[in-house]
Amino acid sequence: GFLFIPLITDILLRLGIDKSHLLSENYVTKMEKVLDGAAREEFGMMEKGEHIANCIKMQHEAIADQEWVNEIVKHFSGGGDLPHQQPFAALQRADTFLFSMFFLPVDKKTGNAIFKYWFAMISFFLTLDDVEDFESDQQTGEMNVVIEAGTERVHQLLQDSITTIAEINPAMSAYMTTLLQKLGITSKLNTITVSR
Repeated sequence: GFLFIPLITDILLRLGIDKSHLLSENYVTKMEKVLDGAAREEFGMMEKGEHIANCIKMQHEAIADQEWVNEIVKHFSGGGDLPHQQPFAALQRADTFLFSMFFLPVDKKTGNAIFKYWFAMISFFLTLDDVEDFESDQQTGEMNVVIEAGTERVHQLLQDSITTIAEINPAMSAYMTTLLQKLGITSKLNTITVSR
């Protein structure tokens, strides 16, 4: 489930964030705090609102561009979508991770690139998870992008993610394509289409 951490770290390096910042005690500690809150929320140990409120409180310690920080805070306070964000609730369930970016020296231009590649990457992996969990999520009523968006849109979303990631990391994009084949995602989506 935490495969995205080294992948987003690679993207941040490619966007020019120095390794010393990505390995700093402050950043890693704050990232752990955000992830701990997200895990507690997922397992019903904390309400989503409490997790978000705790993350928003950290904005006063942010070293990222304040305008960019404010954009994230506004979004999580009910202020609309972020640039490049998918419109499906099922694909927004990991986005509080963006709060950890507050503790990196991110200017607004780099911040907007982070949005672009974060949403492409995380949407891809959450979609893979939702394809695998389609039947159980359908039975339990859990959020699932296949249920929310339909298989045709999901096919396109996966391809769009691969294309976007290819702009910054062709090797990661190729890995994502290989995963689709290895996990038989297209076949599984086609089966879902037939059975719906």
